[in-house]
Amino acid sequence: MARGDRGNMKGIDTTAKRFGPIWLAPDVNYIHLSAFFYASLVTIGMLTFVNFGQTYLLRENFGMTGGEGTLIGLMTVAGELTIMLTVGMYGILCDRIGRRPVYALGMILMGLSYIIYPLASVIWVLFLARVIYAAGVSAATGMLGTVMNDYPQEQSRGKMIALSGMLLGIGAVAANGYFRNLPTRFIESGLDSITAGQYTFWIIAAICIVSGIVVGIGLKPGTPHQERPSLRELAKSGFTEAAKPRTGLSYASAFVARSDMVIIGTFTVLWGGVAGREMGIGGAESAARGVLLFIVAQGAGLVWSPVMGYLVDRFNRVSVLAFGSFISAAVFFTTLLVGDPFDNRYLPLFALLGIGQISVFYSSQALIGQEAPAAKRGSVIGAFATCGAVGILIFSGIGGWLFDVWRPAGAFVLVGIGATLLGIAAVIVRIRWPGPMPQEELVK
Repeated sequence: MARGDRGNMKGIDTTAKRFGPIWLAPDVNYIHLSAFFYASLVTIGMLTFVNFGQTYLLRENFGMTGGEGTLIGLMTVAGELTIMLTVGMYGILCDRIGRRPVYALGMILMGLSYIIYPLASVIWVLFLARVIYAAGVSAATGMLGTVMNDYPQEQSRGKMIALSGMLLGIGAVAANGYFRNLPTRFIESGLDSITAGQYTFWIIAAICIVSGIVVGIGLKPGTPHQERPSLRELAKSGFTEAAKPRTGLSYASAFVARSDMVIIGTFTVLWGGVAGREMGIGGAESAARGVLLFIVAQGAGLVWSPVMGYLVDRFNRVSVLAFGSFISAAVFFTTLLVGDPFDNRYLPLFALLGIGQISVFYSSQALIGQEAPAAKRGSVIGAFATCGAVGILIFSGIGGWLFDVWRPAGAFVLVGIGATLLGIAAVIVRIRWPGPMPQEELVK
């Protein structure tokens, strides 16, 4: 049943369109939804390539044989500072002019950064490329989270997040699975390693730019139909909403959830690259092996996605956040058990990392989607993303240092500590300010 009388299903607007079990918000059509699904499939795959790419460039273009953890940590810090400075602006902008131009800008900026990256012959150019990349990521991921929460009705939010998350995972696994081997294929065809890297980066750049055009045309134009707040009110809303306990908790969850994602993406690839170098394996192959660890984590998260989608639609979302946080903490601590990351006995531990990351990511997205007012959603999710950027700034900077001076698991242990504290905070909020239960799924 796609249509019926408004409100005859306990709060579900049945005059809106439906995609399987997902009830869409009014005025969202299948073209908008298709463009969003395409964006979900592409965005994270293109975003995470930087983890492989930076490791490859430091080895092949710069000949680094030590200290990569600290340098990559510093580049990540530079990127997250950029995100902190831009994400709030993008959130306010998208609440005024719409989601799709901001999303398109983000993808195009990512493409520009991938054009610049392999041309770097000095370190500062790598930092410049990282800043441009971060400005693009800030827009693209901010809009991904905003649209993810715009398009479903509240009763279908968990299912939409789960489906989008599965597409994110498929895109990340497919892109990294293919592009990690592309430099090796170019080298085998007779190109030198630097040119092989350039061609690989530029293919990614072309995909980003084309994707910017797709989302710029296909996503729903305009802003939500609720009365638009003033620019001043939008600028303040991200901070004022934090005074609400559950919104404040969701901001804290972003601090950990986005760090989970970046730490897995950055430091599994780097871990593999460093281990490969110590074993005498070439730069392209060792970086590719590191990407395989990331793919294992993403694949496991992909399988776990429907479970989290079910939980966030059926149970109190603060409770689900506590559950996801403690799972994440437990599995990130298991990295202390890893010796040789290429030993197949440890692959289940890397798979658990993906489950932990997805658990806290989904629960945080569902909670902020529930708590953010529709008319201010872009601004509130912008503040949410800013908190995530602060988390990445801290975890990447300190984690990169721990990677070099202590052990590769150091960054993961740091995130485990953060997830533990988040879980404790969620339990406190659940007891004192539990909030609503999601409405029972009523479409039989």
